[in-house]
Amino acid sequence: MKTQVATLEASDNGAIAVEGKKAAAMEENVSKLLTNRKRIATNMLNAISESSFLKKSDLVESIGVELYPGEW
Repeated sequence: MKTQVATLEASDNGAIAVEGKKAAAMEENVSKLLTNRKRIATNMLNAISESSFLKKSDLVESIGVELYPGEW
């Protein structure tokens, strides 16, 4: 995606450069949104695990959340 954005931004065509900037802004917005959602989900899991008798990994597995190892 970043290579496509760089190609679009480097273009001589003004309309294509504008599209590249829009794509970069959209990517940044999505990245911020995903980071915010991940933080909220992590905070919820931490709050639940504090009052749960299960280990955090067992809790995540029982809830059915799919995470990559080391993400929590």
